[in-house]
Amino acid sequence: MKKTYAILIFLLASTFLLAQNKHLTYIGDIYSISLKQATNKKSETHYSVEKGYHHILIFKDEKAIMFRQDSISESVDSVPKTLSDYKFLSLYDRKSGSVKYISARYNEKNDRVYSYEEEFRTWQKITPDKKPDLTGTDEEWIKSLYQHFDSLPKWEAPIYQYSDSVKTIHGFSCKNVHVRNGKREYNVWYTEEINYNWCFDDYLFLISGTVIYIEYENKPYLEFVNIEDLDYDQLPLNIKIVKKVLRKWNK
Repeated sequence: MKKTYAILIFLLASTFLLAQNKHLTYIGDIYSISLKQATNKKSETHYSVEKGYHHILIFKDEKAIMFRQDSISESVDSVPKTLSDYKFLSLYDRKSGSVKYISARYNEKNDRVYSYEEEFRTWQKITPDKKPDLTGTDEEWIKSLYQHFDSLPKWEAPIYQYSDSVKTIHGFSCKNVHVRNGKREYNVWYTEEINYNWCFDDYLFLISGTVIYIEYENKPYLEFVNIEDLDYDQLPLNIKIVKKVLRKWNK
């Protein structure tokens, strides 16, 4: 009898732990450039913005992997035909409040995953209220991005203005905060009914709840789709990419 109870408790505990792993999906703006034109160093690189899916894989509410699902980065212009799956991933660590980025590719021909090892660099602290300490790679990227300007934009801490407004969005009771991040202003609705405040941008990291809806320039910028238990078989990327990232992460 004791053995039966022990097995039952183990199964219940395992089910609970597995249920802690969640998959959040949003739809929103995805900004991209033509990698082909960037490689050819054309003076006027083609920039694009389209709607796509943002996915966040949450592991026991301690770590999260974010990636986007769109037709820009997966187009022939951006990815060689020999690669059946390519993803740029953001890795978030709640305990340390930090993030780092990697690129991973799955090659169907040899059934292998390749990742840019140099991208597994030091974790970057998410500190929206302090000027970020950039690595040499980041500085070079920013300089190339703003090469047509006389100077880089001045860093400013984001400003949060919370209001008393409350409304129901997608079945959740949501609170409102207006965020000014540099020259950009966002109208953000978030809920405290589900406690998964994993976000995509530094300024969202401090909001005490799960972001449900964001407006930018009076237009939808990011919108919650659903939250469900993490099912590897239903993910829009090769499961071997996730497994390799988690192995490296846990070393």
